[in-house]
Amino acid sequence: MIKVILHGGPKDLSETWLTESVPLLEEKLKIQFGAGYEHFVNHGEERAHEGTAIPVLTWVGRTKIAE
Repeated sequence: MIKVILHGGPKDLSETWLTESVPLLEEKLKIQFGAGYEHFVNHGEERAHEGTAIPVLTWVGRTKIAE
């Protein structure tokens, strides 16, 4: 499990600390939210938190859940 910071996206999914199973930070992270999926990617940004560098995943778009 890698602790990451999510940045951007829908107003209700504000910047949040989130622990996700992200085996490779180069891959897109897809989180189900409402009636769709929010997509986040790592552009190499990190933020310090309690002496540890935490990767920042930036929102890049949304897809709807297929019915």
